[in-house]
Amino acid sequence: MKESELDFEVLREPWNKYSLKDGAYIKSRFILLKIKKREPTQEGEKLQYGFEGQNITVVYNVPEHLKGPPSTIPYSPQELSQSKKEDVAYDTISEEWNEYILEDGTTIRIKDTVVAISRTDKVDKNGDPIYMVEHSQILGVKPRRK
Repeated sequence: MKESELDFEVLREPWNKYSLKDGAYIKSRFILLKIKKREPTQEGEKLQYGFEGQNITVVYNVPEHLKGPPSTIPYSPQELSQSKKEDVAYDTISEEWNEYILEDGTTIRIKDTVVAISRTDKVDKNGDPIYMVEHSQILGVKPRRK
């Protein structure tokens, strides 16, 4: 397949919100960084789009009993994944589709969803617990009208 990067415009990148059973709340946003178009080069292959992005996750309204003394230690992802963790159940408050228009006229939608949340035994500069959040994305493609 022949691959090329496409420029894009953001139509929507809303915050998704979750209520944790431990009393805290999390909001998360998926930020699209790159879109790649894979053109078919052989019969039977289909046009495909690939993407790269990054999640921004923020904890807020943390109950006092979960807070600790503020820490300025910058933990690596490896340190956090090796720290003591407790799985936290959650309810989805809102999960919306992100929407983008590509330079070739195609509209794509990406839905980011949380699949697991765990609370580490580490805290951030505000004294809030640091959570590990696993995400998954679904891609929807709406070709340009001809």
